[in-house]
Amino acid sequence: MWQVRGGDPIEQQRFLDLLAQSHSYGTTLRSWYGGKLIGEVTIQEGSPVESGSVRVTGLNRERRGLTLNAAEALYPMNQGDMFSPYGNWLTVVGTIASGLLVYDEIPIFAGKVMRPSRTKNSGSMTVTAVDPMWQVNREPFEAIRRVPAGASIPDTIAGLIVEVFPAAVVYDRTNSETVLDEAAAWDAQEGSRGAAIDQLAAAIGAEVFALPTRAWPGGEFVIRPVPAFGNPIAWTLPTGAGAVIDNDDEEQTGENIVNRWMVLVERADQPPLYVPVTDDVPSSPTRYGGPIGHLTDFMSSPFIRDAGQAMIAGQARLARSVGAARSRRLRMVANPAMDAGDILGVPGEDGATEYHIADEFELPLTPDPPTMEAATRSTTGGNP
Repeated sequence: MWQVRGGDPIEQQRFLDLLAQSHSYGTTLRSWYGGKLIGEVTIQEGSPVESGSVRVTGLNRERRGLTLNAAEALYPMNQGDMFSPYGNWLTVVGTIASGLLVYDEIPIFAGKVMRPSRTKNSGSMTVTAVDPMWQVNREPFEAIRRVPAGASIPDTIAGLIVEVFPAAVVYDRTNSETVLDEAAAWDAQEGSRGAAIDQLAAAIGAEVFALPTRAWPGGEFVIRPVPAFGNPIAWTLPTGAGAVIDNDDEEQTGENIVNRWMVLVERADQPPLYVPVTDDVPSSPTRYGGPIGHLTDFMSSPFIRDAGQAMIAGQARLARSVGAARSRRLRMVANPAMDAGDILGVPGEDGATEYHIADEFELPLTPDPPTMEAATRSTTGGNP
């Protein structure tokens, strides 16, 4: 979750408490071309940009996508117009306020204009934009690439991003010191750069994505451990008079459950080895060997070179599948600071708090509606 006012914990809780009270919510769109701000619009009814939303997912490399509804008069006719798809970048920020209390702009989206479209003489148009990881995925290796022997995995990931965006900033939050050897190469083909980043990240139990903080020149990215139950809670959703949940759909399913990952360690100097990483918590209804059975899947990366790395990679993959049996779709007050992967404290049947990982949500850019829907998964209570 975005940390308001420098991440002060008191201010952060004050901000979250405010969402359960009467407050205003506004957003501002800015368009950039050649590193210069060329347009700024408040997104609201009666504005040239009347509405829009940002879809956020923790399941894809491209984490955020923007859709806008705008006046047809803004349909681009020339390169460099506000919504031209030939090099324009957009940023969207949100502001939460109540009376004299106004929070600083919260970054919601930063990325590249992808598609303006209109029906002529309709008076309106639609704009879609993608986050910077789209460009990273789209620019492949054009020749077979040897891995940089001796380089750390986080440095290698950062290097692959900076080749696309020379001015990009890449934050490493893994503290991984794992280094590469000369036993692998990347193919030259469509999607090869994104696939390489996925392989590298998997080997250290991490995920890589673009932050919504800056569109030019090239954006900001983060390498971080895959979110897991046990991480600190980001937002406890209040109940009673201050409840922020408007609708709550729950589903339980036996599909998509994996309770053991077999992680391949493959080296030229030893036979192939599979390392098991298992959901073995006694209280888990999806535990390996429990009533649900032995639901095993397999993973590999050419950069997993020993059992220790395999355990880290498998634990991260298990973190993505734990809780898949219990999902909830919550319609709640719009929170522009929320991010995919946040741990939410959600009221349970008996009044106890359930711990949920927010996998996907769609954030409206206007206060009508003032709510958003989030798809989450959970264990049966507690934060294992």
